Amino acid sequence: MESTFSPFDVLEKAANSHYTGQLIINNQDITWILDLSAGNLKSAVHSLQSLASIELCLYSLGYGQKTPIMIEGMTQQGLNLEKGESFIGKAISWLTKEYNLSILEQIKIINQLTQDALESFFALTKADYHTSQNKSLVVSSEQGFNVRRVLKFWRTQKQAWQKFSPLISSPHQRPYCPNLDVVKKISTSKYSHLLLKIAQLKGKASIRQLSILMKLDDYQVAEFIYPYLRSKVLQLHAPLPPFDQLPELSPSSQYLKVKNPSLKGLKKSSTLSKTQETKEINKSYKIVCIDDSETVLNTFKRYLTSEKTELFMLSNPTLAINKLFEIKPDLLLVDIAMPGINGDKLSKILKRSSAFQNLPIIIVSADTNKIKDAKAKGNVANDFLSKPFSQDDLISIINKHLKLEKESCVET
Repeated sequence: MESTFSPFDVLEKAANSHYTGQLIINNQDITWILDLSAGNLKSAVHSLQSLASIELCLYSLGYGQKTPIMIEGMTQQGLNLEKGESFIGKAISWLTKEYNLSILEQIKIINQLTQDALESFFALTKADYHTSQNKSLVVSSEQGFNVRRVLKFWRTQKQAWQKFSPLISSPHQRPYCPNLDVVKKISTSKYSHLLLKIAQLKGKASIRQLSILMKLDDYQVAEFIYPYLRSKVLQLHAPLPPFDQLPELSPSSQYLKVKNPSLKGLKKSSTLSKTQETKEINKSYKIVCIDDSETVLNTFKRYLTSEKTELFMLSNPTLAINKLFEIKPDLLLVDIAMPGINGDKLSKILKRSSAFQNLPIIIVSADTNKIKDAKAKGNVANDFLSKPFSQDDLISIINKHLKLEKESCVET
């Protein structure tokens, strides 16, 4: 019989114990496998992930018209008959071979599938679990997730989705309109085209598919349809297989709280606890600075060198993305005007990855007009800094996102 289960507690305990190996979680006939290395989450999969999951993943990542061709190719290889970890490994291998995927492209697919698996993992309230030293079939050594950020992100997600309970319990539910004439009479917001589109699709598209189609996120679509569900203008079909077997999004906040349980299969020594407490007190932040000017990089280094910072200076923005997966920074400073990939484009690429959704990004530029344009166009960066800047300016803007005291930095 399955026990009461808190996914947040279990994952946090594994991270705090610097666990290396797999956490294997079972709920009814579904298995989740979380692969960790020294407490960092490398990947997550579940046993229902299939060609349908890959299809959603590819569309989400912008493969567009290539996606049906890719899915047909994998179907011809018989991959439509497989599911789970082994299937994911084979699918990525096939895509890499047939479409010459770069390491970065492989990482993006693994990250997207990991996010998909974590969504249902964090919805669990009852499960059994154990640890294993089996080697993952899908992990790329270049990627990984900071567990602290993962937990923060999914707690926020679950709390946000609770407002739609109990009407919306899955992003795979399919909205439909029982009376098209009612929709045609409704004068609504800038998303009126979305309401009409939902009505025309007649329940053939899920909330997630609509978000991809309309270039919105799942939450925006759910937020839009919720009042129409309450007024019965829209209704929801159940998810199609295999998504109908996944746990519903939990309506309760009790599973968001950390209860600090003992984790089966993991040992935690008092020495480790003291070490972790010391690290917390003497926390060092990883700050990555990307600029094609050595002068600017030297300025960053001079202003930010301290016991509380670990600095990484990168001058080639094209090669920076892979490095960022290795470094896993706490904050990024990036120039807006660089050859290859400018700071604006780099920010958008990073924010599309679940690994960097919570990464504070500060755009730096000597051209105030470019900063104004970036702000006007809704740049995804968290902040902007004009060149030239003083040490006070730099520390002040970083302090909005990290606890970095000016006196701890040494100017030479």
